[in-house]
Order: sequence, then structure tokens, then C-alpha cells
Amino acid sequence: MAPRKTPQVSRNPDLVRGIGKYSRSQMYHKRGLWAIKAKNGGVFPKHAPKVKDAAPAEKPPKFYPADDVKKPLPNRRKPKPTKLRSLPLAILLSLWIHLLNFKLFYQSILWFCFALFSSLCIMWFWVMCFLLTMSF
Repeated sequence: MAPRKTPQVSRNPDLVRGIGKYSRSQMYHKRGLWAIKAKNGGVFPKHAPKVKDAAPAEKPPKFYPADDVKKPLPNRRKPKPTKLRSLPLAILLSLWIHLLNFKLFYQSILWFCFALFSSLCIMWFWVMCFLLTMSF
């Protein structure tokens, strides 16, 4: 088994995310960059880029495009009925009175419509009886 690498820790710990404890100039001296510059005549050393070999032929991908699509996570949420919460008595009474007023209002309209309809039916009945008894 390969030995574990210890995680690389910053030498400038964060006070807040994105803001380090030490300033840029303090880190310059702490890292010893001034000594590297002094040793190379006042400039940082430049390294020549490595020569790259010719690019090898591209290999075909080891996966099919359909296998690369992420599988959606299952929805494990169980639908539960809402719990009835206990309401204070004053709120329950006010709601009950409100609904009762609506019921009484609509009941009165219904009774009025029923009386009107029944009176029209009775009148129609008497008119039909009268017309049927008449001889033309």
C-alpha cells in the first residue's frame, strides 16, 4: 500500500475565508523569497519549459456516453398527512361564528328561492287546471 500523503497546510492561515493572517510582504519574508532573489542577482530564476514529446494517438473513451450521465437521486420522501394543530379557543370560536354566519346567509337565500319556486309551481298548477277545464 502506498504511504499516505499528509495534507498540505497553508503557511498563512485564514482569519476569515479569503483573508490571510499575514500580509503579502510578511509572507515574502517568511517564505525567504528575498534570499532567492539575492542569490540570483535580484531576479527570480527562470526555468526553461520542458520539451514535449509528440502527442500520442488519442485512445477511444472507455465509457459509453449514456454511462457518463449521472443517475438522478431517488426521492425517498414519504408523503405524510398534515398534523392537526390545536388552536386557541378564541380563534376556534371566531372561525365557527364566521362559518355560521355564512351558513345562515346562504340558508336564507335558499329558503327564499325555494319559496319563490314553490309558489310559481303552485300558480302553474292552478293555471293548467283552469286551462284543462275550459272547453274550446
